[in-house]
Amino acid sequence: MSKTTCATKALTALTLMTMTFLVPALPTLSANEPLFNSKKDGPLLTQPKKVKVQTSAGPLIFILEPQWAPQTATQMAKLFQNHAFDGTEIARYEPDFIFQISLAESKAPGQGILAPTAQKLIRRIPLEVGEENSGKLIHKPGVLSMARDDNDLSSNTTSFSILLGKAPHLDKKYTIFGRLSDDKENQQTLNKMKAEWPKHPYIVKTLPNPV
Repeated sequence: MSKTTCATKALTALTLMTMTFLVPALPTLSANEPLFNSKKDGPLLTQPKKVKVQTSAGPLIFILEPQWAPQTATQMAKLFQNHAFDGTEIARYEPDFIFQISLAESKAPGQGILAPTAQKLIRRIPLEVGEENSGKLIHKPGVLSMARDDNDLSSNTTSFSILLGKAPHLDKKYTIFGRLSDDKENQQTLNKMKAEWPKHPYIVKTLPNPV
């Protein structure tokens, strides 16, 4: 077994062992990343952005919503555009709760490591819950929510979840930065992932021309 495969398996195992609710606690990975800087890491998105990924279970279409979380939506758009999630596992499934996508550094067996150019783009992003505090935005089916360490509000980096049910205990504590589109492809893919679990699907690639 190669060093790359060993490192990937160890990282995935550590991610799963330290998960609580929505959060893969990996401070040793996130603590060294720079904090997102709007001037250096912008410009910030001003309009919703569609991102389509092909997974091993089918396509998923995300809509990143900068009006909900401008820094997070901008950063995630940049990571998808630079293929940071290619090969990343969808590592956790909790019925009626979440599908959780691992850290971008954690790749499925047989997938290559995260490219150095993509690694350099990773930032820590402070919690963004302005819309949630106003009561206009809640954790409900279809929203995309960042994972972070329980004790660090600025540890949002790359792991995120697709909500499958209502989760009011996460409101105002975790950044909602986007949602699934209304396309029927999404539900077909989610249904296949549920039916085939515990087989872990993974993101094959971000498609070059988002729909």
